[in-house]
Amino acid sequence: MKTILHKYFLILDTGKILVVFFLLTMFLPRIVKKGMFGDGLLYSSMSRNLAEGRGSYWQPFFSSSYWLEDMPTTYFENPPLMIWVQSLFFKILGDHWWTEKLFCVVILMVNIWIFKKLWVAIFYQKIEYQKYWHLVPFWWFLIPVVIWGNVNNLMDNMLLTFCLSALYFIMKSIQYENVNEIKYAVLAGGSIFFGVLTKGPVALYPIAFPAILWLTNLTTFRRAFLTSLLSFLVAFGILTLLLAFQAEAHYFFNQYWEQRLKAVITGSRDDMILKGWDRLFIVKQLLIELSPMIGIMIIAAIVLKINKINLLFQDQRREIFAFVLLGLSATLPILASTKQSGIYLIPGIPMFSIAAAIISVPVFRYISTTKKWNILKFNLGYFAFSGCIIVLIFSFLQFGKPGREEALIHDVELLKSHVPDGSKVGVCKAMMSEFVLHTYLQRMNKYELTDYTNNPEYILSDHFCGNKDIPQRWTVYDHPEADEFLYFKVYKR
Repeated sequence: MKTILHKYFLILDTGKILVVFFLLTMFLPRIVKKGMFGDGLLYSSMSRNLAEGRGSYWQPFFSSSYWLEDMPTTYFENPPLMIWVQSLFFKILGDHWWTEKLFCVVILMVNIWIFKKLWVAIFYQKIEYQKYWHLVPFWWFLIPVVIWGNVNNLMDNMLLTFCLSALYFIMKSIQYENVNEIKYAVLAGGSIFFGVLTKGPVALYPIAFPAILWLTNLTTFRRAFLTSLLSFLVAFGILTLLLAFQAEAHYFFNQYWEQRLKAVITGSRDDMILKGWDRLFIVKQLLIELSPMIGIMIIAAIVLKINKINLLFQDQRREIFAFVLLGLSATLPILASTKQSGIYLIPGIPMFSIAAAIISVPVFRYISTTKKWNILKFNLGYFAFSGCIIVLIFSFLQFGKPGREEALIHDVELLKSHVPDGSKVGVCKAMMSEFVLHTYLQRMNKYELTDYTNNPEYILSDHFCGNKDIPQRWTVYDHPEADEFLYFKVYKR
């Protein structure tokens, strides 16, 4: 058996096996557990509802008890493309707690595949560099918000898919002439359009890529100008045609502007209040997210210096600088927003991972030529291969267990056998403003929360509400399993 594995590792790249082990360790045990960040539950609820005929393509529906005051039941906070795509998963697979989890797995795999395609396009003239594409997902998954975001069904993950696609097509466009140059620029514009349809204007940053390639002497002005202009005109043109000939789309984007984009710029909503120096939040967050990457690079530089190892990066300086600039062009415009979050870095921060991967190639090339590596690589290969099997077994054993909000998930599942799906359940005002309650109760049981005055059959109380708030016409739910509730106290009319 050892001989067979030894021959197997002679064929495989030990570095790639180590990266696979790292990615599996950081991703798989988290994705197989129940529970998710509220935004992810919101999107999966609307996707499930669309698959079941509640809401429509241009009128995504969460519930009639939306938690933001003075907001319509239709969801206008973000464009709906991800909801459309994810609804297909629900139509094909059905309404299971893991349906959106599988969607996250698919998006992750697609993004890693496009990383590889983009890396090969970057080094289309340097064949020896192409085999190091796996360094990109390694550096990518050293970013905390990436680790967290990929398991939480965020629109930003699918937005990254289209941004990476646009960057790949732009790289191909500047490498070709005539018809192919135009073809790839058109495909880049199409990718940007789909990115806008996923999460709005942040998808536009790839348009700056040709100019950055020209500034870093990686292409000519003519090619940069033509590629950028064509990709913009295609994206803008498709969007214009959509708004001109699809009345529902025109209404949706009008509401999207009024309720979201304008509020982000002016700070006119209570959840969008950053002003002055507070808008530098995203710069601080960017440095925090990049700190593991920067820390490892500093340590590696010190070790190389101590051992008097000089590695030359001159041949890749332009590529490194180009992707650092691209990362900044994707993240710093967030400063203009009155609402900021580390989540918003997800579509642009991988550009720094590409830059880090380019910087680290000479280091890994040097390591692979050392005698120590030739001695260690088989042991490291065995370790990583064994580690992958252990992670797979551990994740299988964790499948379906609560990963967060354990008490809430327990009670919501218990409620399913007592309160019919789709019921309107009464809650106090404090609970009505709790985003996490709305999303879990809608996603798992299709419950809509309502005020006591609407005379619902059931009322839920929790640590946000006191028993004194419960009207006298409702009494404590008398059932043998009532004492098993951990999060809620249930009342029945």
